Amino acid sequence: MQGKLNEAQSIAFCRIVNGMQRET
Repeated sequence: MQGKLNEAQSIAFCRIVNGMQRET
């Protein structure tokens, strides 16, 4: 369960970073 949560968090973080990079 912890691993799955970590994966989801990583994906969400990647998405946020991707959005920020796109804005620049």
